[in-house]
Amino acid sequence: MDQPTSLPAPFQTDAEIEALVAGFRACRLPKAAWTHQAHLATGLWFLDRMGLAQARRLLPDAIRQFNLSVGGTNTATVGYHETITQFYLTVIEDFRRGLPAGSPLVDRVNAVVATLGDRRLPTRHFSEALLWSETARARWVEPDLLPLPAVEPGPTG
Repeated sequence: MDQPTSLPAPFQTDAEIEALVAGFRACRLPKAAWTHQAHLATGLWFLDRMGLAQARRLLPDAIRQFNLSVGGTNTATVGYHETITQFYLTVIEDFRRGLPAGSPLVDRVNAVVATLGDRRLPTRHFSEALLWSETARARWVEPDLLPLPAVEPGPTG
């Protein structure tokens, strides 16, 4: 019987992640490169560099700006989604706090992608009706299925 093979890690180097985030922040990243894995990597990068409180403030505007730069829109039904963004910042921050201090960015990002990369993860916490509502897209709404881990901004947040 063949042994299952694991998928390669989505990112190979810290420099690759730094370039991804730089391209995103400067609105030079191709739209096709703004994948779910890229979102997760960027979320961890923002949390590492800015702390939770500042990431919660700055990442939403950066996503909205990027969406517009690639021809997208941010409306009540498409584009930026506040609840999903804040959900991922919360679960990434909770996970990040358990990672070994000083480990390379690429290792931490790949661990986040491997552990939190299921795009259906928010639906464990939010009903589909709530998650895809215009209210949840526009502002943070509390989960109606499963509570999120409690994370408070640390000394850098």
